Amino acid sequence: MSIYTMSNTIKIKKHILHYSYLKLEKEEVDEICDKVEKEMRDFFEKEFPEEFKAFNEKNDKDQKEHTQKSLKETEETSDTTDEEEVPSKPPKNADIKKIYRKIAEKTHPDKIGDDSQAEIFSEAAEAYQENNVAKLLDLASSLNIEFTELSEDTLKLLENNITSMNQYIINKKSTTAWSWHMTKTDEDKKMVIKNILKLAGITQ
Repeated sequence: MSIYTMSNTIKIKKHILHYSYLKLEKEEVDEICDKVEKEMRDFFEKEFPEEFKAFNEKNDKDQKEHTQKSLKETEETSDTTDEEEVPSKPPKNADIKKIYRKIAEKTHPDKIGDDSQAEIFSEAAEAYQENNVAKLLDLASSLNIEFTELSEDTLKLLENNITSMNQYIINKKSTTAWSWHMTKTDEDKKMVIKNILKLAGITQ
């Protein structure tokens, strides 16, 4: 094995481990945020009943306006796209094809004769469609499939996938749900609700 190949292999392994860590962190953050939603709503309704009602009415109104706007934009778009040629999708990256094929060989029900790996195959198919090489490599690693060489384009795509995952976590940790999770006292919780009301324009 050449020094270049060894270096490439180490880089790939580090990226896969980094992605695996971020995937677990994403799952944890999502679970926490989903869990506190009901708690936050119940506290909001109990401590600020009038404001809670006004907030929900405003939300319903905003949602209706957003839906109407989206429907109008969809109708306008369909009028123009009927006459336009739909752009073809760019060809799949060769490494992504290879990784997906290797995973399919070990997980596709028709290949292995049962549905024991159907969930992994489904995840791989989704990752393939999304050009998520990081997720494909993570799934391959769980099946003891190793890739020691990837093209520079694939490595860049891998790094972009990891950056996107990291940005998702950062964005999630800037949400109201995460702020609520970080509160220690009822006064802190009330402050979070007051900020929600202020941002919604319900209070000054």
